[in-house]
Amino acid sequence: MFCPGCGAPVPAESNFCRKCGRRINLPVSNVAPDVRVPIPPPIPSGMPDDRNRIPVENLFRRPAVITFLAILNAIGGVLFLLATIAYGGFFLHKVENLIAAGIIGGILFMLAFMTLVCALGLWKLRSYGRTSQIVLALIGLPAIPLGTTASILILIYMCKPEVAVLFSGKNTRQLNSMEAEQLSSLQLSGSTRLAVAIMGTIAGFVCLLAIIGLLVASRLPSAGQRAKQLRTMADMRAIGTACESYAVYANSYPDVDTIDELARHLEPNYIRRLPRQDAWEHSFHYSAWSKTGSSGQMDSYMIVSAGKHGILEQKSFGGYPLGKTADLNNDIVFSNGYFRQYPQSIPVDEPSPDFNPPSVVVAPQAPRSHTGDVWPTAPSVPAQKQQEEEPDPDHVFRITAEVRQPVLIRAVRPGYPEDARKARTSGLVIAEALIEKDGSVSSVKVLFAAHPAMGDSAIRAIKQWKYEPATRNGRPVRVYFQITVTFTSDGEVRF
Repeated sequence: MFCPGCGAPVPAESNFCRKCGRRINLPVSNVAPDVRVPIPPPIPSGMPDDRNRIPVENLFRRPAVITFLAILNAIGGVLFLLATIAYGGFFLHKVENLIAAGIIGGILFMLAFMTLVCALGLWKLRSYGRTSQIVLALIGLPAIPLGTTASILILIYMCKPEVAVLFSGKNTRQLNSMEAEQLSSLQLSGSTRLAVAIMGTIAGFVCLLAIIGLLVASRLPSAGQRAKQLRTMADMRAIGTACESYAVYANSYPDVDTIDELARHLEPNYIRRLPRQDAWEHSFHYSAWSKTGSSGQMDSYMIVSAGKHGILEQKSFGGYPLGKTADLNNDIVFSNGYFRQYPQSIPVDEPSPDFNPPSVVVAPQAPRSHTGDVWPTAPSVPAQKQQEEEPDPDHVFRITAEVRQPVLIRAVRPGYPEDARKARTSGLVIAEALIEKDGSVSSVKVLFAAHPAMGDSAIRAIKQWKYEPATRNGRPVRVYFQITVTFTSDGEVRF
């Protein structure tokens, strides 16, 4: 074919003359179709080429960091669940503020549920797993320092775009090219450094919590058992005070063999309600006897708690030595106004090594009434004892048969602490007061308090009380006197 303008030859596949540039008009049937071959776009510099790409079926493989977090959440969920069961089974029924206890139990259960759901979602690469992990990481931010560090690292990892694609719930056919490249880069990078940092931080945090938990757990039982010992000793003192008061008017300690029989003799005239069990819920043991052998005139008594295990150490009450004990299972013994055997960790007024418990001064047998009962009479004091040299004027006595207990003549009612009222806390305060010869209260020591604020309120009030002083041989003496104040659940204070 030739150009019609210049006559130069023109190739058959060309539409223009190469010499003059004139267009050659050819029949449509002789024109070849304009076929354009697409040119592939260049590979961006930041994208891996085909040689570094992983197989499509491995794009949704679970990274090691996700696996570790799933296992850690599963362990945490089981621990929270066990804590919830333990709290509900052993503590919930013993607390008085059910609303606060229910809130604590609910929080433990919610944490257990959330961590277990998070573990399942992370293991199966579900979107709720990533969301739950982000929420748990936000909750852990205030746990300075290790908890905060671990939470920040987890949030950084979970908020990555490629991690969001991993938990998007899509399959390989639904991914676009950019998402496929992101998953490929996530699997190739492995986030090894971040995984090691998260694992190390969480492991350190768990170790720290374990150490703190072991330290606290090692102290909690001893503190709880010491509180039970204190409560038991306070109850034994209260029983002894009631027995001494009974002996002042009856010239004899109650001649009974069980604590229930003792309660029938002492309630309600000498004590409103007699404690029948120690803090370990074992019954107290009581015995009375006469040193002189007089029938029906008991001049000595002993109250025994069998300790934590509830088994008496001695077969007879006369076999207890005078001294301190170190084992929680050892018996606690109170006899004639003093502790004869008691825990070494609790300070008490110790008798001298040659301690001989005081005895009731036995009066002559009183005439019987028509009902056959013996009318209580005041104890007679032998002339020899009246002539004895008076003790040191500063000596402080315990309430015994020889010491008449003080009588309350003016009292200031303790106020119900606002903290205890808001927490709906009720209970007892057992205090020991030093009452002077003029009937004033010079010092008060709390032996047991259901709430610290209750103890402080009782101390402030008792220091303002006024008594008719205690007497010995008709003369005023200084005495230690035990006082029980009851804060009831309806907001009243009784004593």
